[in-house]
Amino acid sequence: MDAMTPMIEGADDQDIGSWLSSVRSDPVAFVEGAFAWGEGELAKSFGPEPWQLWLLEQIRDGLMTPGQAVRIAIASGHGVGKSAVCSWITLWAMSTAPDTRGIVTASSEAMLMTRYRAELRTWFRRFRAKEYFAMGATSLIDESVIFPRKGRDCRSIAPQVFRGLPLDQLEDRVVMFMNAHPECRQIFVDGTGLGAGLVDHLIRRGYHVTDVQFASKPTEQIDGVRYSNQRCHIWGQLRHHLRYLCLPQSPALKEQLCAPMYEFNRAGEIQLESKEMLRRRGIPSGDLADALCCTYAGQISTLPVLDSAPRGVPWDYNPFDDQHMRPPEEPFVDRETGYQFRLKRWDNDGGFSIQDFQDAAASDALRIVWDEPQE
Repeated sequence: MDAMTPMIEGADDQDIGSWLSSVRSDPVAFVEGAFAWGEGELAKSFGPEPWQLWLLEQIRDGLMTPGQAVRIAIASGHGVGKSAVCSWITLWAMSTAPDTRGIVTASSEAMLMTRYRAELRTWFRRFRAKEYFAMGATSLIDESVIFPRKGRDCRSIAPQVFRGLPLDQLEDRVVMFMNAHPECRQIFVDGTGLGAGLVDHLIRRGYHVTDVQFASKPTEQIDGVRYSNQRCHIWGQLRHHLRYLCLPQSPALKEQLCAPMYEFNRAGEIQLESKEMLRRRGIPSGDLADALCCTYAGQISTLPVLDSAPRGVPWDYNPFDDQHMRPPEEPFVDRETGYQFRLKRWDNDGGFSIQDFQDAAASDALRIVWDEPQE
């Protein structure tokens, strides 16, 4: 490779504009000069890989034949630099040709957000002329997800995803889902943030709810592996069961499950990459994956739900009100002795009479006589 001609350090606006104009038709010269190769973050990198350089040359030479479109297809493995070279081409086109418009496609929106956009942000940060441009931000809005799981079946009932719902509307969506699927016995809720209020509201409605606190300490290990917090633990549980699960055909779920990285802390526990670190890499919060992992935050209750218990509405039953504390009108019959007497009604301000206590004492006396051995 020939010696590179970097963009002039400390150059004024006119010099930078002249340099960008000079590389307008040469993406190879742009990439060689736009980044500080061999320094800082790129201390171990000294320029494009041979295949990347070939691709840039094909684009450069193709620009010399305006009557023909530049068509290039490359098949490669994972982690070889595809997103990097796409980022270079994007920065070159946007910074050297005014009013440039382009379309970048991928197999899914999640692929664009978790791979390409994150890589583009990285190279824009390294771009020597970045102060003369602004990279538009995409709002990374957290989602609220209902992800049903029945044993190993995560596909029969499709997940539901909502964006920007307030607490009351999210509660209504959960209630509607539970009413439509009465076979669902337990709800796991991420109890941080908006989820804290949702937990209380659903419990008030009579549902069996588990409050999942991501920052809490796990109570058990998985095959001898220790996890630093509950979020890491439930992700480990999902990984342990993943080979047996029937998952939906969802590129977004696949990307979110593969996005977080992990490391070992000083205690030898697995520490999963936090949501904040994911956002710094330009990767949106993996709420779809987190929702699925939450279903492994505890054992599923197998006790039957009583038919008399209301579902989805507050339970107004009060065992201590007058209706339930009032004794029946018919006389009480002692099953062992056969003695009958009436209980005093609670609405009688006079309380229990002497006759009431005598009746009760007579029943006890008969029981004592009944229990004595016969000679």
